[in-house]
Amino acid sequence: MKLRIGSAPDSWGVWFPDGAKQIPWSRFLDEISRAGYEWTELGPFGYLPTDLNQLEDELGSRGLKVSGTFAMSNLEAPELWEEIEKQVRGVGPLLHGLGAQSVVLIDGTYSDLYTGKMLESKELDGAACRRLIDTTHRVADLVQNEYACGFCSIRTPKRTWSMNIRYRDFSRIQILNAYQSAWMWGITLTREETRAPSCGNIMPESPICI
Repeated sequence: MKLRIGSAPDSWGVWFPDGAKQIPWSRFLDEISRAGYEWTELGPFGYLPTDLNQLEDELGSRGLKVSGTFAMSNLEAPELWEEIEKQVRGVGPLLHGLGAQSVVLIDGTYSDLYTGKMLESKELDGAACRRLIDTTHRVADLVQNEYACGFCSIRTPKRTWSMNIRYRDFSRIQILNAYQSAWMWGITLTREETRAPSCGNIMPESPICI
């Protein structure tokens, strides 16, 4: 099996569209290219240039290609749908224009990323899990029908053992939780057999971003 290895702004400490503690986007692109990577994801929407022509030029001048990107919010909170949709509609045309294949959804963290202060429960009950899955399907419909992205996966740091497998659609969506080892662009790798149901199969030729 052939694997293509890539990286992401996250590996450079970039979690937000902007921030005083983050390096400029141009430095990130320079350094990921010098490190020998060919593939990257876009990072949080608004970090890299959002104009398609400019983005293509910046990537092309460094020999870089885009595998996909992510959107992040509390997926089980219906009142945040407009925020999620805004992120997805922002990155969708970029992914389509760059020929990228994947969107990763990241459920909001239960603690502050800077201070570690608890913001909400670590657990998702059955109703919250169903809302999370419903949101994931809405995003999958959006990226596939309007932007021709072929895969949507989701990562959640919250405990989701009560999630019932009947809410999962493995034909287009993979669900990964904190007790599984990895989420990659279309690739699920497990450290060992876990208590959670399997989340799908390795898809050859997909770029792995680390």
